[in-house]
Amino acid sequence: MGRLHENLFKGFNFLKKADLSDSNVTTICDSAFKDCSSLDEISFPKTLTDIQDFAFYFCNELMDVDLSNTQITRIRDFSFQEFDILPRLKPWDS
Repeated sequence: MGRLHENLFKGFNFLKKADLSDSNVTTICDSAFKDCSSLDEISFPKTLTDIQDFAFYFCNELMDVDLSNTQITRIRDFSFQEFDILPRLKPWDS
């Protein structure tokens, strides 16, 4: 799969859970989950390296993001804008 493309799930207000753990996604592109206001759980694949701008913008129900099982190297500007999740990213060193 490689990439979740821009705006792929944008505005899917009914989406509560996204399980990507068995995928080969390396990049979550701009605004892929933007405005998914009911999203409260997401599982990331081991292959994930990059979360782009606004990927989870206005995902207000998403309270914890566990990146400990990924290869994340970059979380871009405003990926998690509009809610106070950054202190709860586990673990990620900027």
